[in-house]
Amino acid sequence: MIEKDVYKFKTKIKVGIMYAIYVMNGKINDIDFSLLDDETLDAYLEGSFICAVDKLRKESYEKWCIGLMYEDKEFRGYIINKDKDKLKEQLVCAMIDYRYPKYSIIENL
Repeated sequence: MIEKDVYKFKTKIKVGIMYAIYVMNGKINDIDFSLLDDETLDAYLEGSFICAVDKLRKESYEKWCIGLMYEDKEFRGYIINKDKDKLKEQLVCAMIDYRYPKYSIIENL
């Protein structure tokens, strides 16, 4: 497994991740993310990660991690956990059948 920094991905890949996360969170997407510059897109990405984590958060000060899964250049989903080490274990188990597994971990959301 290879760890990647999601914020350093090409704009095209980040746009795909944004659409997928919006759909997974049941959001209505009325924004064409492909028209945004990288800085704005990164802000939207971080907001979508926080939105995904907020569903599990009991207290506003709780810190969570989100692990994004990719196979080659395709976004496959995400896992949320408080413990970064457990999150890595879960990512390994979830991507066991991936041919070219890659992941990103965003901490302290």
